[in-house]
Amino acid sequence: MPDDAYIELLSFTHPESHYPPSSPSHEARCTQPWANKACGWVAYAFLGAPSSPRHRLPLSSLLNERLRDIGSSTRYEAEVAGGRRRLDGLELKWEVTPPAKWGEKVGGTRLPFFCGDLTPRELRVRASIYCIIVSTTVLLTLFLAVR
Repeated sequence: MPDDAYIELLSFTHPESHYPPSSPSHEARCTQPWANKACGWVAYAFLGAPSSPRHRLPLSSLLNERLRDIGSSTRYEAEVAGGRRRLDGLELKWEVTPPAKWGEKVGGTRLPFFCGDLTPRELRVRASIYCIIVSTTVLLTLFLAVR
């Protein structure tokens, strides 16, 4: 999108029991960072700001400072490196700033996480497409661009 606005919605397509034991799909579902979450809406993301020399503070520090200032108990964890290889072999890299309660079975997923691209963003989120659905064997990702 010209204004870089988007929301990313993530949902598991099946429970762990759906996949044959010892299969790559079962392994992928069980080792996914949200493996302890039930099927359905798992998480959603906003565009983040990756840590780099041009940023004085990591996004997590800025968020936590502002949340403390308004008296909120919500906190965000330090940035975590992420990435994947596209089917064409191109490697994508990003940083995720997750809510502190993400690891809890019922906590954290009603809060957004932030995803800051380290590789060019247009390689991961195509600006010319209004709605993109990326489905792996275990996770459905829907990108909605707001015009």
